Amino acid sequence: MRKLLFGVAVALAGLTSCDLGTTKVDPIPVEISYYSEYHYCQYVFSDVVSQALTLAKLELDNPSGNADPDGVTITLNEARTELTIVYKESMTSRRIGKIVVTFTGTPLAEGSSMLIHPDGLTYSGVKVIGDAEVTILPKGTSKAKQQVIVRNGALTDSYNVSVAYACNLTREQKEGDSDKVDTDDTFTFTGSATGTLANKSTYNVSIIDPLVMPYGSSYFKSGKLSMTPLTYTEPFYITFGTTGYINQILFAYQGLSKLYTI
Repeated sequence: MRKLLFGVAVALAGLTSCDLGTTKVDPIPVEISYYSEYHYCQYVFSDVVSQALTLAKLELDNPSGNADPDGVTITLNEARTELTIVYKESMTSRRIGKIVVTFTGTPLAEGSSMLIHPDGLTYSGVKVIGDAEVTILPKGTSKAKQQVIVRNGALTDSYNVSVAYACNLTREQKEGDSDKVDTDDTFTFTGSATGTLANKSTYNVSIIDPLVMPYGSSYFKSGKLSMTPLTYTEPFYITFGTTGYINQILFAYQGLSKLYTI
């Protein structure tokens, strides 16, 4: 966004680039900022979904509430059809407000679904608007698998500047080295997204190679996507995991390729 969120996007884009094999300071292409705006939307809505899934499981496994994380109150109604997550405001809170989850079918069972509704939710001061529908899919060899559909999503900053976001993704949680903890797991995303940038230009994103994100990370460690803003006659491409540094991407557009640190 042009003020608060756009500043976040620029920060995500970093300050350095290099020709392949040759270090060189270079202006950051506007496409990197476009990608960063999309990435911030994807990251925030993925966090909302992850919080809903994780805290729903926690409440279902611990209905007494004695396992609620610090700063969070989780309430499941008696019919087990609605879960309310309340984030308490504090000096260290990234999330403030509520998430209301409505279950269809047995919560978290295969074939069931969840409607995730942010209610007065802010993320680092940015207002989060738009529902996410999550369907629990057969997990196959994965630890868990869901379809995630976001419709009419938006992030709005304190200057009332907004970016829009929608997606239809498949989210898979893969087991790490240890089956006793989740913290070494990875999350794999496939599918597509659309949205509107801060400059009011719309875009389409297609995931070409599955995007893989380690647990707790804000960077993809591998994968590839294409992004096509409205006025572009061809997409540009972002590839992850080409150098061994998780915060480096390979940007390619109109026959040119460069590495950027984000």
